[in-house]
Amino acid sequence: MAGGRSRNHQRGDVANGFAREDARLRANVDATTRLAGLVGGDQNALIVPSNGFNRLDKAGLTKSPLQVVRTPDAPASNPQHRRRSRRMAEAMAKSAVTLAPGEGRRVGARPTGGGATLKVGIGDSAGTLSIFESAQPPGDLPGPPLHRHGFDESFYVLEGDYLFKLGDRTLTATVGSFVYIPGGMPHAFRRVGSGGGRMLTICHPGGIEEMFEGGPDERAAVEKKLGAEFVGPPLDAEAD
Repeated sequence: MAGGRSRNHQRGDVANGFAREDARLRANVDATTRLAGLVGGDQNALIVPSNGFNRLDKAGLTKSPLQVVRTPDAPASNPQHRRRSRRMAEAMAKSAVTLAPGEGRRVGARPTGGGATLKVGIGDSAGTLSIFESAQPPGDLPGPPLHRHGFDESFYVLEGDYLFKLGDRTLTATVGSFVYIPGGMPHAFRRVGSGGGRMLTICHPGGIEEMFEGGPDERAAVEKKLGAEFVGPPLDAEAD
């Protein structure tokens, strides 16, 4: 077309614009990832363009460096951005865990009535999970008293038979059984029968391991933080 640009030139401009936009987005993602480490658990931290807006350049592309902004009204100003920053910081703080059979950190105070090996702790999961394997030897070893806490807890039976009390309900869990207990529900459990037992326990959010790694004062402080309290006696083996 005379006096104007050809359609091929226009398409080329559009393609170049997309390429520049892709490069800009990649750079912003890298910058956001780095800045998420600065945000950490700061509830009032946002990752935003440094000028507060997305300016347009001549090609119609946004170009604004990113920065961390901390402000008392951040939750009200942009809660979605705040949640995204927190999720990114949390993901950066997590680490993959691979363990061979039997590996893990021993937890000394027998959280489920026997020995326990921590597989994933709050240091691995940014506080979101605690996973441990518990082992109960043969014999008449009681489980924990009837109790409740603020975190959710799940059990997967690996070996032996167990008796569970969930609120007013009592049930037997054999090998392969799975039990989920929402936070706040009173519960207790114990191994039953003549053999030993093993269970995999998952707590969400994590932190239960801290209850079994300090003295009485430290344990009391952690129990308070987790909302843990005893509300009844241990489960009797003949309760079923």
